Amino acid sequence: MQMKTAFSTLTLAAMIAAGLSTSALADRGPRHMMPMIDFDAIDTNKDGKITQDEIAAHHKARISEADTSADGKLSPGELVVMHQKARAARELDRVREMIEQFDDDKDGFLSEAEMPKGPEAGRMFDRVDTDGDGAISREELEAVGEKLRGRHGGHRGGWAFGAGGDDTQDGN
Repeated sequence: MQMKTAFSTLTLAAMIAAGLSTSALADRGPRHMMPMIDFDAIDTNKDGKITQDEIAAHHKARISEADTSADGKLSPGELVVMHQKARAARELDRVREMIEQFDDDKDGFLSEAEMPKGPEAGRMFDRVDTDGDGAISREELEAVGEKLRGRHGGHRGGWAFGAGGDDTQDGN
């Protein structure tokens, strides 16, 4: 039983650390660059330096914000919400950058004409259309899904295919 408790404690600690580092990191700049620390959020006295005390205070504030039950502990649900908020904030930053980059008329929105048309779109269609008939059948689409799941160790990374034929993208 002690082993299970120790494992649970270590697992929780790892999840908290991952969540805090996720929320403290912001995706700034091109995707090929490493994420940077959200310096401004941590440098509370705005002196241009981050101290260990500021890091500890930021860490404590993130936990307090996530601890909606105010019991001093983070439940699995609270951790999920914390991760979702961090992911949503990063995604919003990326979308704002995308709009800034492609919004030709500078109206703050992307029209269909302004949306990027990835150069891979035609090739990806051709890869899925394995029989070359100019259309993608359910079987071809499901085969690609199986291939992707095989590459990800059985996980559903990529596209998920429901029995009803509804194609939804996993949030990973």
